[in-house]
Amino acid sequence: MKTPYLAWLCIASGGAIGALSRYALGGWIQARTTGDFPSGTIVVNMLGCLVFGLLYGWLGAGISPQLRGFLFTGVLGGFTTFSTFGFETVNLLQRGQHGTAALYLAASITGGLLAAWLGLTIGGLGKAES
Repeated sequence: MKTPYLAWLCIASGGAIGALSRYALGGWIQARTTGDFPSGTIVVNMLGCLVFGLLYGWLGAGISPQLRGFLFTGVLGGFTTFSTFGFETVNLLQRGQHGTAALYLAASITGGLLAAWLGLTIGGLGKAES
């Protein structure tokens, strides 16, 4: 079996870019907000969804597997933070901040779906391909 070294390199390099970008942007936003609401994470999630939709809308499904791995699995996979979202939601619930957790949950899911739709629409696809 042939090992896909090029695919791994594309995904790993994109993941490094995405993770460092998430760390920088999320931290920068969170440092400028007050309270326990995870503002940095939600902004990164919404931006990641928007950029995913834009890129997929502009580039379509016909891009090379290497570019797809670099951009979508690597950069955007490293950038978006849904695992952090899950942890932060549970953490808010465990601290008894049920209202903040509900707001965060609703804003993340609704905002992510709207941002992905907006990105696809602006990117020219109009509707997701099946």
